Amino acid sequence: MCDPWLLGSCYWRSWWNFPPQDNFYEILERWKNQDALFIYITHLYWDHFHGPTIKSIIKKAPFCKFIIPKTPERRIYTDLKSIIGKSRIIEIPHSKKFKISQQISICSFQSGPFFADSALSIFSSDFCILNLNDSKILPLSNSHLLSLIPKPDYVLRSHSSANSRCCYRDLMGNRYINKDDKSSFEYSLEFFDACYGLNTKFAIPFASNMAHLHKDTFEYNSILNFADYLVNDFEKVSQNYKGMKCKMILPSEKINLITNEHFKNVSLRSNLSSIDRNDYLTDYQLKVKNILDKQYKIEEKSNINEKNLYRYFNKIINSTNIFIRMYLKDKIIFEIISTSGAKKYCLDFKLGFVRKIETIPKDKNIVKVVVNSFVINDVCAKFHYNSLGVSKRLKIFIKQGNLRYFVFNSLCNTVESGGFLPFNKIFRTRFLLIWLSRYREIIDLFIFLLKSMLFKRKIFMFSTNKK
Repeated sequence: MCDPWLLGSCYWRSWWNFPPQDNFYEILERWKNQDALFIYITHLYWDHFHGPTIKSIIKKAPFCKFIIPKTPERRIYTDLKSIIGKSRIIEIPHSKKFKISQQISICSFQSGPFFADSALSIFSSDFCILNLNDSKILPLSNSHLLSLIPKPDYVLRSHSSANSRCCYRDLMGNRYINKDDKSSFEYSLEFFDACYGLNTKFAIPFASNMAHLHKDTFEYNSILNFADYLVNDFEKVSQNYKGMKCKMILPSEKINLITNEHFKNVSLRSNLSSIDRNDYLTDYQLKVKNILDKQYKIEEKSNINEKNLYRYFNKIINSTNIFIRMYLKDKIIFEIISTSGAKKYCLDFKLGFVRKIETIPKDKNIVKVVVNSFVINDVCAKFHYNSLGVSKRLKIFIKQGNLRYFVFNSLCNTVESGGFLPFNKIFRTRFLLIWLSRYREIIDLFIFLLKSMLFKRKIFMFSTNKK
């Protein structure tokens, strides 16, 4: 298995499986009778590292083993160990093959400078599946990957927005078109190009099969590139991708990897094509109304936990070098909504600590982040700011062209994952050796940055906002 999220929701009830996944317990009954069960976790985001699903699996199948990439930072290992203990965890190095049976091998391939992600190849003498999920692999690294594995029959990849850029507002509170984000069709083309560049027979839309059902995020369904939308896009441009087919695989569907026969759920497909998408999602929202209503009541009653807030953001500030401090200064403001009203906090990188404020200064360089107290409490308690933007459970008020939130978000993700900040961490043996094995990615990044500067393109591809 890879990144199983098969139970409930994630990101504070914002994300739900779409179409709904309703046969999880039937699957568990089959899994518990297997002789061997391996689960690979690509990276730390909660739709890939889903605690409730993992806990349910180990209750039914306590013999299962969890495989994770051996990344420069150890956050994914420590979080997983806290749930299942260390005896079930296998770390595998970048670009090294690992045999899980006499017939099947896997290869983990890491990428991402701020927040480690990984692709997974699963192969035998009969087939090769390459699961790119959310990872973005640049040309030199891509060539290296293809030299290690058989030509992939199936490539699986994400295909829709999962970042916070749609949550941006101008300083007056109006929505604006973020020029750095992509349209749904552009996400489709990026998906097709990535899969075609790997010479695959079948491209499978994967890792973006979700919908927003929380009342605060439901509006963002309008920008999602659902898998059936992507397949329709492929029909328009398929002549540009000769030799490649695009297949949508829905919950309960299967593919025989030897014959490539696809066993489809005709009823589910009929509903997807015949029911208006907004009506479909509204009905889905009603089906989980009790769960959502319970969440709304919890959020309405919550109050800010200042101790955790100060602990988390003071750690971020204290891990920051002088150059980033000089840039961010006192421009990052949080407005936290709770039962006692809105409270405002300035993350003062200039003075070196978080301070409470009564009013927000009139300054065009200010970045104001508005978030519910329940959500930010959980973020700070779990050191998981990386999940906030993905969830879309926030609003970011910022002048267009101001890069401070991009820098701040990247900073939080890097520090909390155990990455290269503070800079003395780069001298750790593990950090150096793993990055040495990924030297092609360093060259790729240098070339990418050089091209970006020459052509004056803004750099958002490697933001720690995913997808």
